[in-house]
Amino acid sequence: MFKFLKDLFFHIVFYIFGILGVEILIFLMLLLKILPQKYNFKVAAFFPCLTFWMARVFLGIRFRLEGLEHLPKTGPYVIACKHQSAWDTLAFHSFLEKPVFILKASLTRIPIFGKFLKKLGMIPVERGNKLDRKFLTLLKKAIAQQRPIIIFPEGTRVAMGQKGTIKMGTFMLYEKFQLPIIPASLNSGALWARRGFFKKPGLITLRFHPALPPDLHPEEFIELLSKDMEDLNTVTPTLIP
Repeated sequence: MFKFLKDLFFHIVFYIFGILGVEILIFLMLLLKILPQKYNFKVAAFFPCLTFWMARVFLGIRFRLEGLEHLPKTGPYVIACKHQSAWDTLAFHSFLEKPVFILKASLTRIPIFGKFLKKLGMIPVERGNKLDRKFLTLLKKAIAQQRPIIIFPEGTRVAMGQKGTIKMGTFMLYEKFQLPIIPASLNSGALWARRGFFKKPGLITLRFHPALPPDLHPEEFIELLSKDMEDLNTVTPTLIP
């Protein structure tokens, strides 16, 4: 009973601080309308760093990065990552320089937040639609700026232990734009579940794998990408140190 009350208290504190963080974030996004462009990315990194600090202090959730040596030192590249929870969308801002996400277009229509995403150069895509001229223009701009591009190939969050269908958009980046594709696996869903109030203490691992080799056929590409993305998908909370 005591453990439950303790967990409940720390979760309430975590969410209260989270709400305050969102309020601060909204204020900063409004302030950015009169501040130079360079501050956009500092603000984008603020909320993830605050969230991870709170998760560490109040909930006992930490994370580690593995395989960073597989990320190119220069030039644009694509990180094709498994997507299990909201944690995944925050993580990359905490350690990458100006990452750009390929994300669902509905997010860019959220008041204030949507405009902020556009200012960051995020690349929206309509679900079920073919890639349009606007998408290609923003993608080419991100490539020209040599920014790391983040994509969740399954197109949505998939619960821990389950496997979604990899969409062909990632193969388009590989074949048409000749971009290095770095598969990434994680186990965030074991601790930071897609749904539910309570989170579990432990260590989240985000692992980067070697870039996929060139000149793969679509079937080979999907098979290799899926194999790497699923690398940590069966790790249970009890196995996380």
